Amino acid sequence: MPGRRPAALILTEVQAMLATGLVHYTSSQEPDIWIPILKDRVAVRLPGGKTDQEFAIVELISPAGGGVPRHLHQREDEIFIIDEGICTFEIGDTSFDAGPGSVTVLPRGVPHAWWNRNDEPVRMHVMFRPAGFENFFAENLKLNSTVEGMGRLLKDRYGIIML
Repeated sequence: MPGRRPAALILTEVQAMLATGLVHYTSSQEPDIWIPILKDRVAVRLPGGKTDQEFAIVELISPAGGGVPRHLHQREDEIFIIDEGICTFEIGDTSFDAGPGSVTVLPRGVPHAWWNRNDEPVRMHVMFRPAGFENFFAENLKLNSTVEGMGRLLKDRYGIIML
């Protein structure tokens, strides 16, 4: 498993990468994907194919009670930007609420969970770096996975370990 990387280093790398060229992509043709198991709706806003697989961005809407149980990513860092609502993050032994404008950086290899404990939906953008994980949502939908099937797909194809 790759070692932890400081959040400041990840942000510096993303800033440097973005400074090298402009990427503009209109995602209006990308369909939203409903994930019944997780209760969340996801839309790929910038697929990895448009960034040479450097990063991808999804928009995620999580209703009351939605979220993802404790897990870790072996391959990608995640950057969460909260647009609306309050999202509760659990990272290691720390738990905190993040509201609109909050940015939470999760380096690969860091166990974490997030959920919506409130009555209002949470809307956020999530960057995966490098890209690739954004493909999970459509692939899972195509397979019409059960909880067990989704867990196998996450582990075998995307290197996500559910804890």
